Amino acid sequence: MYKLSSTIVLLLCITTFSYSQHQCGLQEYRTLLTQQDQQYTQELKTYQAQLKTLQHKGTQSLGRGSNDVLTIPVVVHIIHTGQEIGQGSNLLENKIWEQLSILNADFRRQNMDAAFTPDEFEEVAADTRIEFCLAAKTPNGESTTGILRHSYPEFSDRSYIENYIKLETQWNPDLYLNIWIVKIPANNFGEFTVGYSYYPVPSMVGSVRDGVVLDYRFVGLNPTHAATGRTATHEIGHYLGLSHVWENTSGQGGCAYDDGISDTPIQSEASFLCPSHPKGSCGSNDMFMNFMDYVNDDCSNLFTNGQAQVMRTVLSGGIKVNGVDFADRSCLLSNASVACQPNSLASPSCCSDIVYAPVSMGFEQGEQTALWTIENANLDSNQTTPLTWLIDQQGTNNVYGAENGKGCLVYQNNTNQASANDWLFTPCMQLKSGNTYSVAFSAAILSALEEEQLQLSLHSSPSSQNIVKTLYDFLLTDAYPNYKKQEIQFVAPSTGSFHLGFNIHSNHTETGLLLDNISIKDQTSSSVSTQEELYEPFKVYPNPSRGLITLELDFPKPRDMVHLEILNAIGQQVYQRNFENVQSEKLLLHLSSFSNGFYTIRIQTDQQQISKKIVLAKP
Repeated sequence: MYKLSSTIVLLLCITTFSYSQHQCGLQEYRTLLTQQDQQYTQELKTYQAQLKTLQHKGTQSLGRGSNDVLTIPVVVHIIHTGQEIGQGSNLLENKIWEQLSILNADFRRQNMDAAFTPDEFEEVAADTRIEFCLAAKTPNGESTTGILRHSYPEFSDRSYIENYIKLETQWNPDLYLNIWIVKIPANNFGEFTVGYSYYPVPSMVGSVRDGVVLDYRFVGLNPTHAATGRTATHEIGHYLGLSHVWENTSGQGGCAYDDGISDTPIQSEASFLCPSHPKGSCGSNDMFMNFMDYVNDDCSNLFTNGQAQVMRTVLSGGIKVNGVDFADRSCLLSNASVACQPNSLASPSCCSDIVYAPVSMGFEQGEQTALWTIENANLDSNQTTPLTWLIDQQGTNNVYGAENGKGCLVYQNNTNQASANDWLFTPCMQLKSGNTYSVAFSAAILSALEEEQLQLSLHSSPSSQNIVKTLYDFLLTDAYPNYKKQEIQFVAPSTGSFHLGFNIHSNHTETGLLLDNISIKDQTSSSVSTQEELYEPFKVYPNPSRGLITLELDFPKPRDMVHLEILNAIGQQVYQRNFENVQSEKLLLHLSSFSNGFYTIRIQTDQQQISKKIVLAKP
């Protein structure tokens, strides 16, 4: 099964709290250690000099066919101050599984936003063949979930993490990747750090410092802080030997210095926010979408072959320098077969209650698809097309495109040798026995001369083997650009966690299928009738909200002008925006900078004015 990952595009961002303002802490801790420890300083210089050797060894190893998936056992330490589980830094267990799913997708290049890698970098983008599992066995051989909770008093000095928390909670760092999730205090200059880790030099590997520290607000998907789980991806990149793309391991940057990886362009400085490609420096285009730059989570999407080779060499034994093991984390692999949980890579998703969080997916760049999965049941793809479902952006392909917006999901049979049997699964949904749910999506085939068969079914897990109920079989004959909207309703057979599966199962002569604008809603619990829900031009959810609100506009005909405004409880306008020539539009509003309380969202056109009350209840 392939894991797909993507992130939210901030189409409308009303906040000053963005990822770009909060940086990786490697630079700060490296500076501190090099001031205190001359051995560490020398090791960083030696490591920089050996990076090309590490990369070359990785290339040789892969060339000999040693391309096995390397699995790292992980123990997660949740550090809290006594809060109830689910409050503050005492994260829910599902949040840890969510983060693990994102890591595995990113490191295996099964993140759906891999489709946004520019063409010039596509050839060097890599599946690292590295995966992560939660530990099932402790160092003493006892059973564990791999998730531990530790209560500590609130602290304001970052050194407390290094001097006390790590010392008292760490499992053998040679055998486990320790990840500490904690509220990281600001430094003396008021600067925030989203996470940090250390390079695999001899004095660090196996030491009490060894591991990864993450601020709890940047673990998994957290729209309030524009986080989509890439902090962990970035910090584990350092843990496995990668520098930032704009500097070497000693922190020297600019066009005169390199990160030591042959297929990452030399870059003059860090990139922030979400630049437009191409963005150039040092005589070439910057690879700012690399996981080892500083752009927003939803703009990073790749490791390179060279980076993969370095990380795999680190995990496979590193090298010897003057008789000393250097960059060697191979003990992690020897422990994986003992310590890893069975089937832990197929991790459970964080289930959403459809009443408060209806599924709405248009496959636009940045939308949260991290927990959508696909399964290529009969391997009907070829080596150049490893995934049979892919996001496409309108304008990159002249043959097909989205129903509206820019994004759509494409199934394309490029081989015409095997019949299609491929599945797309939604994230986990919490359903209630007896409730009626509506499913709507738009579909088109690629050729008017053919037809495609698409089955919709309910599953207990994202697997073709676990069908609970077949809901409907669609015979699709409308060819692009004429999308046809499909709608059904079904009754939940029981209360529990489910996934919806889209299964294309046409014969090998068919060419492809487009899906767009998938929505799943609870009809029974809704305060409006089914007919009203289908044609309501203005929707806002979830309500109450913790800071992120989705606003949908869906008018029967295009409107020349639409005015949006947000009013606070005393009627003051706190936000406004105008749109021209609007029919269907979906916006993501970040209200995390607003105070908790009641707000009114008002939409005004030349024909009507509609207002809705929302409640902002940030934790």
